[in-house]
Amino acid sequence: DQAWLEDSGLSPFAARIQGNWWADCSLAPDVGMSQISALFMEREVLKRTTQYSFSTECNTWDVEAVETFNFWVNGDVGNGMRELELEFKTASAKPITIIGAAQLNSLGWCGINDWTVGVARDVTATTGQENCMPNRQKTIKSVIKLEGEALMLGRLDEVSAQSTLNKDQIFRRPPPVVATPPPADPEPVPTPVRVPEEPTPMPTPERVPEPGDGIPPEPGEPLPFPFN
Repeated sequence: DQAWLEDSGLSPFAARIQGNWWADCSLAPDVGMSQISALFMEREVLKRTTQYSFSTECNTWDVEAVETFNFWVNGDVGNGMRELELEFKTASAKPITIIGAAQLNSLGWCGINDWTVGVARDVTATTGQENCMPNRQKTIKSVIKLEGEALMLGRLDEVSAQSTLNKDQIFRRPPPVVATPPPADPEPVPTPVRVPEEPTPMPTPERVPEPGDGIPPEPGEPLPFPFN
């Protein structure tokens, strides 16, 4: 790990926040919808995926938005927070449900009126317009704090130095994926032991009577074969 850190050129803090982070369902500010977000950080690239629901049940998701940034973690700004500098790169959106597509089409969201379920559209050039994603066409300075296993983002106020964290949306590591073991081989069915059958006795052939059978010999006559 130390060799990778030295080779990457990242600070120890930036190295600690690499990988995947997930946040539970919360209320999206300014839009009145439920949201669930995920962050993926790889070296100096941050990908943020947010799914929105037009209900507050947090069990179905209607629209997905994806933003990518270059990011740098700078110095401490107090209370364990560090400055997070984001450079906006791309933005896209995709309806997940029929309701999501209908809502985006009714708004003409990002200037598009033919949103289709499951089809992502690049909206990088139209961010900041009315009924579109916020304007990201600039460098954004924010704050970031890692507190135990909780990662929080917030707003950097360079004027008052009263930076605030968004504690309504706390990112944590996703649970590890447990590999499903392969199905066990079925136990072999024992081969039944064949018990040898008793041989069927051969029927005794019926003896054909011969001449003289049952007739006692006359006195003095020799006994018939096989007695003589």
